[in-house]
Amino acid sequence: MDLSSLAIFSPVPTSSNLIAYNEKFSYSSEKYAGLESNEDKRRKINKPLDANSLIGAEPHYRTVKNLLLWNVSFIDVVLISSPMGMLGLPFLTRNKDFSAKVYATEATARIGQLMMEDLVSMHKEYRQFYGAEESDAPQWMKWDELELLPLELRQIVSGADGTEFGGWMPLYSAADVKACMLKVECLKYAEEACYGGTLIIQAFSSGLEIGSCNWGISGPKGSITYISSSVFQSSVAMSFNYKALQRSDVILYSDFSSCNGPDKFDNDDNCSGAAGNNYSNLSSDDVNSEGHDTLLNDDEYLEEMEKLNFICSCSVDCIKAGGSVLIPISRIGITLQLLERFALHLASENMRVPIFLISSVAEELIAFTNIIPEWLCEQWQDREGLDANLALLPFKPMAMKVLQCSFVSGIQVQKSHHLLKILQPRHILFPELLRQHIGPLETLFSFNYYSENKTVHIPYMKDSELDITVELACQLQYTTLKQQDMNISRLKGDLMIEHGRYRLHLGNDEQVSSQPRLLLHFGRIDLNNLLTALQKLGMNTTLEEVTGAAGSHKASRIHVSEPSKAMIEVMEAQTLISAADENIASVISQAISGILDCI
Repeated sequence: MDLSSLAIFSPVPTSSNLIAYNEKFSYSSEKYAGLESNEDKRRKINKPLDANSLIGAEPHYRTVKNLLLWNVSFIDVVLISSPMGMLGLPFLTRNKDFSAKVYATEATARIGQLMMEDLVSMHKEYRQFYGAEESDAPQWMKWDELELLPLELRQIVSGADGTEFGGWMPLYSAADVKACMLKVECLKYAEEACYGGTLIIQAFSSGLEIGSCNWGISGPKGSITYISSSVFQSSVAMSFNYKALQRSDVILYSDFSSCNGPDKFDNDDNCSGAAGNNYSNLSSDDVNSEGHDTLLNDDEYLEEMEKLNFICSCSVDCIKAGGSVLIPISRIGITLQLLERFALHLASENMRVPIFLISSVAEELIAFTNIIPEWLCEQWQDREGLDANLALLPFKPMAMKVLQCSFVSGIQVQKSHHLLKILQPRHILFPELLRQHIGPLETLFSFNYYSENKTVHIPYMKDSELDITVELACQLQYTTLKQQDMNISRLKGDLMIEHGRYRLHLGNDEQVSSQPRLLLHFGRIDLNNLLTALQKLGMNTTLEEVTGAAGSHKASRIHVSEPSKAMIEVMEAQTLISAADENIASVISQAISGILDCI
């Protein structure tokens, strides 16, 4: 859910600007009644963007494009990686066809729930002022009204290419939030959840936010790691646990923060370690050691602290000048740091100034963060870009100074290269938007790019593994295949999937027997070898190739003329022996068995 879409809606008027709003609302009523002239319409379209240009209605939210067209019954599992990711979940769960399993960490689920309840509470104020909407398509969403919006607002509503209009939806209700939370299974970090007996799902800290995580998914066919926006050295949240993600079969890389940065790989020298060594020349332990030092340096942490101190310093200067400070923040971790830093700065200046956290769930949120030490970094256990002009539009004219600070919200491109070399996946899936940033990674890993509404085929990574008991393994009688370096054995039992692994179980009445059984032959018959074997047995043979109606190969026939007539028909799935003499048929059968693998 895109919260930046709130910027195009007018805030609920206060008593000081209620008169001006009523005049605007009266004008709008005349417009809806058809009394607005063409000249008035042209004047409104060409008018410079100001507070009166904003939409005066209960806000809608921009969600995933074409969400209403999704068949949600096809979704089996939903993984929530951060509290912000929870905000869009009720749009899915309120669909009557939704039956998927939802997983999130305990902290993500609780903080996300509080954020959703805060949004619902805010909308109660809108409804008290505007009244309840009569339909899901309010007046401002009609085409003739959209055409009257200033260009800046029209582009936000419809998107640059005009395809995002269908993604706007009204907010969910308190009942939707409650029903949504009942469908969420909460996990601790590294706790295993087994889905359908087939997949083992685990959450590992990503460092971005309190409770945020990356996901490890393993099953009998292999393992997948999902990497979301991550921060290596967090000042509040538990640090990025990348070691738990090593040696996956596939990494689904979903950190898009690099798309907004100018950095990219120019050459492989940028990817060497601190001492100038290339990872390809180092042992596994050396790679982990040097990569660990590179990933966990203090650069990001110090930069974040500098920004926090800068905000606090500017805020103190503003307060000294008799002003007030308003700070919009989306991440609770940044909020906690600022509250602590403000207290320190104000104490150092011997200033007593009230600090307000404006939220209907502020008290619950702060109380919750005080009782969750396992989700915080060690220091705390012991004790995004915004359109400023549009966001501040409703409050102008007003004397104000606007400062913007963007905090680290993901993995920098240079560090992602070090990370992937340490993780050593078999295959990587990158978002298409990162294609221009990948550079030398293309020569180091097997990879694909993925994009919306396109299927990606992943190469088969490895053979499946099977768990059998030691007692059973010791009883098996192995046969070495003729054409492959492989030992095989024959047994009877039940193949099952338990806790993400294949397991073989013998029934109570099933035992590995030493008694001889009928041989089971398998493999493809080599015609040249068969002809040679028959000739050694004194048989005269001729080979005939049989084709189908379209000219495709259908079968091969070997005709035996001496010592008696017989025919061998070799097809894709079976081989038939036709002979009047049973002894000849038996000799041919033994010859075929001699060139096949059997067990």
